[in-house]
Amino acid sequence: MKDPVIAGFILARCSAGREQGIATSLTEDSLLLAPPDEATRNDVICVLGNLLENAMEAIGDGATREISLGLWQEDGLLYLRVEDSGAGIDPACAERIFSKGYSTKGANRGYGLYHVRRCIEARGGRIDAATSEWGGAVFSASLRYA
Repeated sequence: MKDPVIAGFILARCSAGREQGIATSLTEDSLLLAPPDEATRNDVICVLGNLLENAMEAIGDGATREISLGLWQEDGLLYLRVEDSGAGIDPACAERIFSKGYSTKGANRGYGLYHVRRCIEARGGRIDAATSEWGGAVFSASLRYA
């Protein structure tokens, strides 16, 4: 992690997870060079913050409480992956999870994933959600980072 702001943010989220009894790890092959500008840094923090917060909320009180974060760069793009051991994404909801105001968590929610998608698409990227190997959710994204 070559950017102290993003590195500090990731460390803070891992620490918050540990305080909640969640094993939060960064994949060994993760690599993140310094962002080209402040706007890119802010977008990366917005994306990571929302995806990690959603993962922590989704884990609940399950027996396995793990989150894995991976970051890597290739051909001017930043790729990231957040995987959790929560309940996963209900297939009936999968099409709507990135819609503004959609949430399974109650009223006045449903803006995090909407903002994540908008940030990523504004940077020429994309985001996908699937079921993780742990049975939870896995979000895979790419965005311009050159």
